[in-house]
Amino acid sequence: MRSKAIFRQSIHLSCPDLTPLAGVFLAINCLFLFTYFPKEPRHSLVLLEETPQYCPACFSVPSTTSIVIGLGTDGHTSFATYDTDLQTATLELVSRQYNIIFSTACTNRLKKLPFLAVNLEELPNCLVNADSGTTHLAQRSAYPELTDEQLLSCVLTARKLAPTYVEHSANISLLIDARTDASKVMHLLQLFQNQGIGQFNLITHCR
Repeated sequence: MRSKAIFRQSIHLSCPDLTPLAGVFLAINCLFLFTYFPKEPRHSLVLLEETPQYCPACFSVPSTTSIVIGLGTDGHTSFATYDTDLQTATLELVSRQYNIIFSTACTNRLKKLPFLAVNLEELPNCLVNADSGTTHLAQRSAYPELTDEQLLSCVLTARKLAPTYVEHSANISLLIDARTDASKVMHLLQLFQNQGIGQFNLITHCR
């Protein structure tokens, strides 16, 4: 009986202590966290790397209901939302306010438009001449820019429609080129403040 007990003890394998390696595994996981940033679709005339640099912002995930307002160095603005259905509904409703009618082809391309940066009255022509609705970059300079009045109409309409499409309110995120003159930034902020809007998210980047 004693020999069986000794045999049982002899085949028992002890587990190595991995506690000292826990810190190594944690460091490796953090390395992947700090170096992996999924490529986001473009929502503005301004590229993310053109915005002010602030490292902690890299780890904030933008809300799917954000309204994105871009401001370039030339003072031109753009409008977009992170929710495609909300953006399409907003552009269709605001366009009707300006008596703008889209053909079926334009409506289909409107759903693929990453952001609006041209005058709404020129949007139908812009979409007709677009390749999959991507003229916002290639042909923007060929069309009049989005006006302050149209930008405000889009923002106010999107905020009104947001609860219907995303079930809660939408915030406003500003994507501003770091080289933009301060007077242009203040002009944009004043437009919103005149409408009682004074709270924004500033989108930044880190290297």
